[in-house]
Amino acid sequence: MHPDHHTFKGHDAFALKVLCCTNQDTYHEEFQRELYALRKTPPGPHVIELLATFKCGEELSFLFPWAEGGNLADLMGKEPSELLNPGPNAPRDLTEWLAEQCAGIAEGLRGMHNAKPRFRRTDDSDKNVWKDNYGIHGDVKPENILMFKTKGLGELKLSDFGLTKFHTNASRSKQPGDGPMSPTYASPEQTEKSSRVSRVSDIWALGCVFSMLLTWAIRGPAAVKLYDKARHDEKDPGRKINWYEDTFYGKKHDGNGKPLIRDRFFLKKAVIHCMEENKRAISGPDHESNYLTEFLDFIRDSMLEIDSDKRVSSEKVSVSDVVTAQPFAAAGCLTVREPWLALVHRPLLLGSVVDLHEAA
Repeated sequence: MHPDHHTFKGHDAFALKVLCCTNQDTYHEEFQRELYALRKTPPGPHVIELLATFKCGEELSFLFPWAEGGNLADLMGKEPSELLNPGPNAPRDLTEWLAEQCAGIAEGLRGMHNAKPRFRRTDDSDKNVWKDNYGIHGDVKPENILMFKTKGLGELKLSDFGLTKFHTNASRSKQPGDGPMSPTYASPEQTEKSSRVSRVSDIWALGCVFSMLLTWAIRGPAAVKLYDKARHDEKDPGRKINWYEDTFYGKKHDGNGKPLIRDRFFLKKAVIHCMEENKRAISGPDHESNYLTEFLDFIRDSMLEIDSDKRVSSEKVSVSDVVTAQPFAAAGCLTVREPWLALVHRPLLLGSVVDLHEAA
């Protein structure tokens, strides 16, 4: 768009999202719901900015800044070294970038989860419009996290609020899901008959995304592909039929192939194995603890917690020392320099066991 034809400073290219009409009766309602979510969610560096809305004939559209780097799925298809400036500071640059982006995305989600009226984006005089203070994104996945190359190594921004809903205090964690959310990143509780979706369901999905992002940063895109395949190929124990799903959790079945009622869900072995491989790749032969090993443990134990009542909140994720990395940077254990430098340029494959000193 020519600069003389718009007043959006700092933007040269734009993305126009045209809302497809799959149901004429609910078309305008879907548009208003997404618009409401975009206006209600607090603005921030890691949340997509709505520039304008359009109506052309019967079509309704949203105008956003153009994400030059595509989305997170696109990024994870490239080598980490493509993001970095070559040199001795590359390992630390990448680690600091990971910490900033992960904490920022969590903060953006926290703002949505606790969108108090004082954060509203507009001067809407109807206070009743803003009475629902608790938002649920409902579809956190790599494709809905955009990569902008406007600052440093780039900025990741949470996007696509089409499934986002806001609730009152009484309804914030009791609403059934009603949209085509991505089954890969669905939490265990969302498979129940009631299909309950809550704010901690977003945390599960974010934990899935973070586990993939760290796998990519530590061992490259090949490891991410193998991670995806390992999850998909892991069959639920006790299930008689050959039914495979790309989820991060499994479901136990009895001897007759029926799902168990108690303690039926578990974190897939493929997820646990991938986490351990990541830690082995960056902890060195002495298994030193550092920012990334602690972050991996936090994802596994707090974000990918099967029990939704015990799962960590977005607020705790966004301020956690394990995510922000501040204490690790101060203590000088942000990265293990020698092995990490080798991995930045030559990622290891999933499942490989390599002496890191030899690799370096």
